Amino acid sequence: MPVDPDRRVRRPLTAAAPSAALPVIEVGSAFDVPSAPGEPRPWDPHVLEAPAANQSRTGWLVVAAVAVVGLIASGTLGAAVLVTIAQRDAARYQLARADQELQARKATDAYLTLYTWHSGRVATEYQNLTACDAYIRCRIAAEHHLVYTLAFQAARSSAAVPAKLAIADRQVGQALSLSIDADEELIAGMDAGDASMVADGFKKLDAGMLGFGQAETTLAALLA
Repeated sequence: MPVDPDRRVRRPLTAAAPSAALPVIEVGSAFDVPSAPGEPRPWDPHVLEAPAANQSRTGWLVVAAVAVVGLIASGTLGAAVLVTIAQRDAARYQLARADQELQARKATDAYLTLYTWHSGRVATEYQNLTACDAYIRCRIAAEHHLVYTLAFQAARSSAAVPAKLAIADRQVGQALSLSIDADEELIAGMDAGDASMVADGFKKLDAGMLGFGQAETTLAALLA
């Protein structure tokens, strides 16, 4: 017998009892990098903030370093440069002074060499002239004395005379000039047979050689 579909037995619907909550299981991402226990991971919040702190500290260190360099450049380094410059200038002054003293010593030695050579010849012929006892000997001695005196005068006139010996050199020049005039008059008197000219020539020559001796005394005092 056909069953009426509307007459099917209908069971009352009952609500199912709620089941227990399912456990939540954390599954790591495939891109997670395992880290050692206790080691912070790069994406942790406190780690991500570290670079900013490092940058701030680095900037402070740079500022401090620049300040220190500035202090060194303006203070210690500047003082060192000034000391170096002062030492350099002092060394240059000492070298320049030593060079001046060396040049002055060389000039003095050169002048004394010139003086010793020429004064020796002049003094020797003066002795020969005052000691002669014959006309020919006196005439030769007078001629030699004139030649040596002229040579001495020319040499000292062209020589570099040290400043400290200038006074003595002027006295030498005056004595030589007087001796040259005396020799010329003496030779002229001998050649003319004029006894008064010869006597006057000897008188002037003695005065010239006396002045020459005084100049030598002054020279010795200046060198002492």
